[in-house]
Amino acid sequence: MEPLLHLGRTLASIRSIGGLSLEEAAVEAGVTVSALRDAEQGVLAPGVADALAGFYGLDAEALAGGQVITATGAETSAKVFLFHGPHQDFDPADWGMLNRALQFGRLYATRASRNGLIDRHSFIPVPPAGPLPRDAAKQGHRLARLVRSRLQLGGAPLGDLRVLIEERLGIVVLVEPFETLNLRAASIIDAARTGAAIVLSEDDNVRRRTPALNRVYLAHELSHLLFDPGEPGRVQIALDDNPQGYSKGSLLESRARGFAAELLLPKDGVERLLGMPRGEEASMAQARGLVKQAVEHFGTSWQISVWHLKNLGFMGDRVANELAQEWRRGAATDTTTLPEPRSCPRGLAVADAAVIPAMPTESLPDFVREARRIGSELATAWVDAILAEAYTAAAEERPLEATDLLFERLDALFSGKDDMRARLLLNRLDPARLAPEVLTALLPLASHGRNMLGETWTQFCARSLQVLETHWHFSAERRQRLLARLG
Repeated sequence: MEPLLHLGRTLASIRSIGGLSLEEAAVEAGVTVSALRDAEQGVLAPGVADALAGFYGLDAEALAGGQVITATGAETSAKVFLFHGPHQDFDPADWGMLNRALQFGRLYATRASRNGLIDRHSFIPVPPAGPLPRDAAKQGHRLARLVRSRLQLGGAPLGDLRVLIEERLGIVVLVEPFETLNLRAASIIDAARTGAAIVLSEDDNVRRRTPALNRVYLAHELSHLLFDPGEPGRVQIALDDNPQGYSKGSLLESRARGFAAELLLPKDGVERLLGMPRGEEASMAQARGLVKQAVEHFGTSWQISVWHLKNLGFMGDRVANELAQEWRRGAATDTTTLPEPRSCPRGLAVADAAVIPAMPTESLPDFVREARRIGSELATAWVDAILAEAYTAAAEERPLEATDLLFERLDALFSGKDDMRARLLLNRLDPARLAPEVLTALLPLASHGRNMLGETWTQFCARSLQVLETHWHFSAERRQRLLARLG
């Protein structure tokens, strides 16, 4: 069989993106190590092709013919990565670029401030609101306000957004060439939510002509990284053809656009600058003046400023539609810097980056294992901080506060499909430190996630029932009523 080196390199890149050694991937995919090694050298046997296609979420027929194409429905079948975005025609050549970006993200996580990584881990992914795009956009506004609040940014204009993203949230920013047609930006985050990267297209002439789009694109991709729900154990990949666009798209895209607008032009800051909105009363000249002030003050593009001011009630639809066509009138100050194309990310020395292999290796580099360890450490610290707060509330006889805290966090973890932290929270929770009203509220919620939790649910339920019986002297009748509620 003639080796197909491009195919082998792509398969190796996909494995490396998943943070898997050759042996780990072979076991997970159900093939021998030697068969997978051959596949990554371009020699792919038919049975191996089927196994790898199922494991990586690729089209089996195309893979057998030497092509790497994501399968229809791969968002639910792939065990290694989770795509979303409009690009069904994702070019296989870009797998190598995504692998390099994520490896930079993992390496940066081992060098970055723990405070930034802790801040990022405090945000829980959440499903997009719906059913209408405007519902998701409004949710994006709320999430942006949450980020500004947690990072104590107030309503002030953001400075260099790239610096904020890298230093405060531990996410690397890169500029790379894309082979995929019309792909302008991408984001990728590993399954442990530790290594993360935003990649902007080197060849995006629209962004180069309008530097204020740098911050728009970065804010848009930040929404994907912080809040897009995932699947257990999968790398998240978001692909965007126009992060500023207002064409119809998925709810996740609508949410990311709303998030970017509110992060860059916060409602509080806009109202301090422009006063209270006048809605339909604003004339064309008045609205144009408001947009010009917002553009110059917040350093945003003309188009995103027009639409966000409209959404905040500063003008009507007709005026906004006309003003959106005048985007060249904006003269935003460019305060967001970007790295040189194909260069090492800010915060990493060339010597640091030298540990990233030019091609995927069979064993995992040490920094990938270290990033895994840091991810586990951060998740444990996040869970322990929540439990400490709940235990304090319980000890001070504030059971309702303890219940609300645990209920809100666990419910969010279930909604965002964050099974790792949900299991961790329940495994580390000590039922003996909580009042019965807290446990009896938490148990039914946890029971809804029993399929996700597996054995963790069984063990947590058993521990909680034992505490209720031995410490709080639950009667057999009360136990039966509780079990009936659990189903």
